[in-house]
Amino acid sequence: MGRKEEACMWENMVCVLQEMLAVYENLLLLSQNKRDALVAAQVQQVEEFTQREEALILEAGKLESKLHGIVQEMSRTYGLAPQEVTMSKLLEKADADICEQLAVINEKFSQTAAQLQSINKINTTLIEQALTLINYNINLLTQSSASPVYEAGGKRTEDAKSRAIFDKKI
Repeated sequence: MGRKEEACMWENMVCVLQEMLAVYENLLLLSQNKRDALVAAQVQQVEEFTQREEALILEAGKLESKLHGIVQEMSRTYGLAPQEVTMSKLLEKADADICEQLAVINEKFSQTAAQLQSINKINTTLIEQALTLINYNINLLTQSSASPVYEAGGKRTEDAKSRAIFDKKI
């Protein structure tokens, strides 16, 4: 492989990683907006943000596949076994300017991933709290009093039959 093709391969890798970074930055922004919508109990917005997140995750998966193809090509070019390929081994083969670009991308990825992990943890907690509140409200709606459900003989009381809204437990 000539020097020009090798440079093109590295540039492709940088471009794919930049695209992936942009996707993850968009995911971070969506997660922050989703958090705000969860706090404000804006259910339709939460649903919209979740659908947009799913689309971005699919896009990230496609980019990861593309990156995997580039890495496979590099492993063949540099004579590395696929199981031995690591970014640090590949970077030993790269020019200084490519190494610098990849270091910047890596730093941004690390920051974005840490922020995304933190926001997603908060969002998970908010969703769990909302579900707890919903379950509490359902329980309040299905129980109009605290009287016993069964009589001494094991028969359901008339009061228990009339207070249930749903015929199945949710």
